Amino acid sequence: MASSVWNPIERPCDHIVLADKRSPGIAEVVGASSPREWDEREGFGLSGAWIVYRGRGLAKFSVRIKLLTVADWEAWAAWRPLVDAYPKRRHANGKDSGALKIWHPYLEALDIRAVAVVEVLQPVISDDGEAIVEIRFIEYRHPKIALAKPDAADAGPEPDPVEERIIKPLVNQLESLLE
Repeated sequence: MASSVWNPIERPCDHIVLADKRSPGIAEVVGASSPREWDEREGFGLSGAWIVYRGRGLAKFSVRIKLLTVADWEAWAAWRPLVDAYPKRRHANGKDSGALKIWHPYLEALDIRAVAVVEVLQPVISDDGEAIVEIRFIEYRHPKIALAKPDAADAGPEPDPVEERIIKPLVNQLESLLE
């Protein structure tokens, strides 16, 4: 998370930084969030349900870039290959994810550090000549084990020692694969 509080009134930010390159024109981050994934577990003939936290979901958001001048269009032509490139599959183990490092104060506050491009929309020209290009992103984050019950949930029965001996090596194996 961000180490200091960012104030958009005192320090406005009109750009993103994608793969260490500043965006052209005026960029606006739209719809970024920190979604949480929950699993609802209902019992037969019961009213209500248990919820189990499955981890933080991947954020899906857009960046709208306004191109107002000829210089903005020239900068867009130079920057556009970043978002137009398709991911390359170099390794069977998924080492090349196609993800790009990203920065903006809103994204930093949500701990979004890497993204993949979902789609680049055509420029939309308004009546006053302002062009807006929307780029849709999905967050990229390496998976980590996050299955948990909320703190307020019942502790439940004591774990079975036989199940513990079986499950612990499997969890360790899964964690080593995710590293």
